[in-house]
Amino acid sequence: LRGLDGSCRTPIAGHCRKEGDALKFDGLVASPDGKTIYKVSAEGEWNEADALKVGAEAALDLKKQAGEEFFDWAREVQGAEGGSSFANLSA
Repeated sequence: LRGLDGSCRTPIAGHCRKEGDALKFDGLVASPDGKTIYKVSAEGEWNEADALKVGAEAALDLKKQAGEEFFDWAREVQGAEGGSSFANLSA
């Protein structure tokens, strides 16, 4: 969520689980109407440093898949509400 600058109005999801000593992560971002969905899966070791790394890499992967224009609708909603600027999307 952090890497995509998510909020309660952002159609994004993430699920992290422990399998043995591994951290497994599945995430997605969707268009507001749900017609377009981009998914990502990633894994690392079960520790805090890898959890942060896996999450950041998953966010970058979703940004690459979706393209910068995909998030235009979110910038408009956030701007109209005086919320987040989605500054992390250009990272």
